[in-house]
Amino acid sequence: MKKLFRVVVCVASVLALYAPQTMAQTKFRMRKKVCDIMDSTCATWVAQQTGTGETPGGTSFASISISGNASAMDVDGGGNASGTETTGSTVSFTIRNDGTEPTGAMSISVGGTNATNFEISPDGPNTCSGSLAVGASCIISVRPVASENGTYSGTLIIAGAPGGALSLPLSGNASDFVVDGLEPGLYCWGHNGFGVLGNGTASSASTAVAVLNMSSGVTSFAPASYHTCSLKDGAIYCWGNDGYGALGNGAGDSSFVPMEVTNMTSGGTQVVAGTYYGCGLKDGGAYCWGYNTYGQLGDGTNTSREIPVPVSGMSSNVSALAANYAHTCALQNGILYCWGYNNAGQLGTGNSINQNTPVVVSGMETGVTHFSVGVDHSCAIKADALYCWGSNVYAQLGDGSTTAHRTPALVSGMSSGVTAVAAGAQNTCAIKDDVIYCWGRNHYGQLGDGSTITRSTPVVVTDMTANIDDVSPFGDHTCAIRNGAAYCWGENTSHQLGDGTITNSSTPVAVVGMDTGITAVKSATNHSCALKSGGGSSGSTGAEIGSGSVTGNPLAMDVAGAGSLVGNWEEGSNVAFTITNTGDETSGALSVDIAGANPLNFEISPTGTNTCAGNTLAAGASCTVTVRPLADDNGVYTAILIVSGTPGGTLTANLSGTASGFLDEPALSLSVNSAVLDISGGVSPGDYTTFTVSNCMDCATTSAIVVGVDNTTNFELGTNTCTTLAAGASCTIDVRPLAADNGTYNGTLTVEAASGGTVTVALSGTASGFGGAGDLLCWGDNGYGQLGDGTTTDRYAPVAVSGMGSSVVTLSTAGERHTCALKDGAFYCWGDNGRGQLGDGTTADHYVPAAVSGMGSSDITASSGGGYHACVIKDEALYCWGYNGYGQLGDGTTTDRYAPVAVSGMDSGVTNVATGGSHTCAIKNGTLYCWGYDFNGELGDGLSGLDVYRTTPLVVTGMNSGVTAVAADIYHTCAVQNGALYCWGHNAYGRLGDGTSGNTRTTPVAVVGMDSGVTTVAEGYWHTCAIKNGAVYCWGRNSDGQLGDGTTTNHLTPVAVLGMGSGITVLASGYEHNCSIKEGFLYCWGNNNVGQLGDGTLTDRYVPAAVSGMDSGVSSFATGYSHTCAVPN
Repeated sequence: MKKLFRVVVCVASVLALYAPQTMAQTKFRMRKKVCDIMDSTCATWVAQQTGTGETPGGTSFASISISGNASAMDVDGGGNASGTETTGSTVSFTIRNDGTEPTGAMSISVGGTNATNFEISPDGPNTCSGSLAVGASCIISVRPVASENGTYSGTLIIAGAPGGALSLPLSGNASDFVVDGLEPGLYCWGHNGFGVLGNGTASSASTAVAVLNMSSGVTSFAPASYHTCSLKDGAIYCWGNDGYGALGNGAGDSSFVPMEVTNMTSGGTQVVAGTYYGCGLKDGGAYCWGYNTYGQLGDGTNTSREIPVPVSGMSSNVSALAANYAHTCALQNGILYCWGYNNAGQLGTGNSINQNTPVVVSGMETGVTHFSVGVDHSCAIKADALYCWGSNVYAQLGDGSTTAHRTPALVSGMSSGVTAVAAGAQNTCAIKDDVIYCWGRNHYGQLGDGSTITRSTPVVVTDMTANIDDVSPFGDHTCAIRNGAAYCWGENTSHQLGDGTITNSSTPVAVVGMDTGITAVKSATNHSCALKSGGGSSGSTGAEIGSGSVTGNPLAMDVAGAGSLVGNWEEGSNVAFTITNTGDETSGALSVDIAGANPLNFEISPTGTNTCAGNTLAAGASCTVTVRPLADDNGVYTAILIVSGTPGGTLTANLSGTASGFLDEPALSLSVNSAVLDISGGVSPGDYTTFTVSNCMDCATTSAIVVGVDNTTNFELGTNTCTTLAAGASCTIDVRPLAADNGTYNGTLTVEAASGGTVTVALSGTASGFGGAGDLLCWGDNGYGQLGDGTTTDRYAPVAVSGMGSSVVTLSTAGERHTCALKDGAFYCWGDNGRGQLGDGTTADHYVPAAVSGMGSSDITASSGGGYHACVIKDEALYCWGYNGYGQLGDGTTTDRYAPVAVSGMDSGVTNVATGGSHTCAIKNGTLYCWGYDFNGELGDGLSGLDVYRTTPLVVTGMNSGVTAVAADIYHTCAVQNGALYCWGHNAYGRLGDGTSGNTRTTPVAVVGMDSGVTTVAEGYWHTCAIKNGAVYCWGRNSDGQLGDGTTTNHLTPVAVLGMGSGITVLASGYEHNCSIKEGFLYCWGNNNVGQLGDGTLTDRYVPAAVSGMDSGVSSFATGYSHTCAVPN
């Protein structure tokens, strides 16, 4: 096809450029497809230029045309190594003067973007050198040149033609150059946010790139969503995002290159990584660091750590670790333990309670040979059979259903022959009988079966049926090793498949350069890594490749700006590299180049020795290349020195350096952790927030700094240390919010310096908790909206529950992640509703109160919220709703109920009810009944076991009369009978109070010292409290001061709570905190990690502390797992 356009030429002659007819059948190589230029489906381009007109004197303009095939000048690499210069076929153009006058002297050249990729062919013919007579012709011959795959463009320029120079665009494509085989070491590819690829840059890579300084000695590695870690020569290194201390070095800075993890520099045997955290094995013990909100570090706290801490109870005999989003598992003495986030039962303990210390996975006490953890599920191989547990939303457990399992369940078809398992984000893969099977989510083809259909049972991965060495799914893609080569499949939008494209694939594709010697491969959310073994090593002092070697020191090529302004180029010192021909034949002509991420920051030094380029190198001979770094700004930069033409192919050496000392213009910056200044609990003014103003390093001193806020009604300036700022100095400004009523407000903090411009930050805030008598206030954990303020923001001081003001709330109860209250005779619930525990007929979470079905305008006298169910006493009859997997609703079934149902046999005489994690108890006519899960004997009927549960009420042994109070938690139960206190169930930490610990009691036992005067009992997760003769006593676990005795010492028998020695009538317990009313005021103590004590801090309290904003006293209150609610007077 011809494209026509016109030019103006002011000479009366004609010049035409033609491609000869003999070129019509020339074939060109285009990305492995052979095309004939006469074939209309090929990318052939023919251009023609014409022009006509008149001179001012009336002379006719010449008509000039150029035609020829100028856009398919391709180069077939023919399997040559990348870097080997190769030429394509010569294309000849005929120039003819069809005008009436001779041309001027003709000259021919090639220019444009890729001028070096075209040359006037030395093979000719080339006859256009002088003037061209009327009717005469000459020939120009051009050929393409390339040394690596890619596309290129140039311009053929004909000077001396009538009217000036004419130009013709040239284009071509180079293909079939072979990338040299990669050296041994650790490689990564895909998205490179925060430098997770470890190659010194933040540039993503479509094919494998070497991790710096990881060319040898690597035995374990772990890519995660935002960082990557590896184990080299017994030391653990991490790189990428250092949020929450994920890199483990205490520096607080992200890194594009591997950094040693503090105190993990020797003795290491394994490293694993999850989201913003990592763990490693050292000398047989387990250590973790980083993000710890869910207890995934296993040190008994929920405090994030910037350097490694020992995992509780895992100091020796640990043989393996696994980590993922927020939970961790380990194998110790053949027993599988897990800890951390447990929202879907992924810890395998039969419940969904988070654990910050290791707990045994049910049924995995022996025989475990391999295990893996996903985002919210886990898997293990025991006796060659595969079991999985946790979330099953996408059928990732592989049992043919989408039903979650909180304990291990056998994967369909995987009862024998399983040798490896890998749990991904929402899918799972395993190797059985040397075949890879995958199942679960398949939206991007990550199961590798050629489809995007989610599978609830294992399916075979295409072409992965023999010689399998490894498999690793994560995010929405999967990678594996077959015959020593790496393959990946699934999502590829961030190059995570490593095939050089961004095309998703539902079947395995080869990772470029990873075709031999791959011993391990692992996937993360958007990047992947692999370990390549064999054939020597590479490092900062040399890299042997083929029949040649490069020696030198390429990793310290620094530039000192020495006071130069940014933008002024400075050179560093020369670094010489010696190239040696270690083969037995003479090389071809060597070429030297610099490529990679920052090629402009290095150059072949004009002041050094350079004897390689253009010369051959005899066997055993050497030559020298001298490189120097360049920079015009501070920073870290990398590149690759490339030497082509050796007998063994291309040699490379990684270059890296740091530029420092460049000066910026004076400038101010303003920083703060948060510009949101909230007031909670009706306490005004609020706390001060400190803003930091900084002048840039090596900048001029500022002057005349002026600070102000534009909304002085809602914001107030405090201490201000900003007057002038020297280079690199900082000052601070304190601002606090003011409010008189609930609402939102905004403002602007402005900092202005005459010499440094103006910086501003937007201020915003919300005032809440300004409530009156009878309003319901809540505080603490709000992850599921259980505080009822319409948000999921944790609150450290009381906030008002939406819609629970302007009238008296007479009763409130709090479950694990939900809350309920009685207002104007109607019952409302809000928060987590995953199992229907809000009772509104749905499973949708509610962040504000929703009415419970059938519970309006009735005589409700008591209520209780359990783990995932709730109960109320209405007209002396008992009703329950929510999760019913173990019969805890008492209606004779195990069917979840999204609205209240009557409890069997509890239609009258019910005075009290208590809900545990998966069981329920109630007092009817002085007799105590319990039903639901009896795993640890919590029903008190003399039985216990994994499969023991009751779907209807039965009388607790010995509790057939005189019972006045009852309390239930996840694993134990207590009751007051004739003034004496009895407990039963699991006795971890001595929470049953009988002076022992660790055992299980399946029938009631007397609590030491509680044989009379007891009126109230309350249970936490690992502890118990009671009121005796008006005084509060507690016992059991005391890790966070929940026993209130001023210590963190556990107690097997009751101890007095300090300051609560008399006059106490009301008491409630949460997971690891307690509250009680004394003289009308509310006090709380124990764990305060999410503000559940309501004192405006996150500080644990070992003795009772008053709740903020409750100065007028409270009429009622309730405690949930990690939140608290109260009704002020």
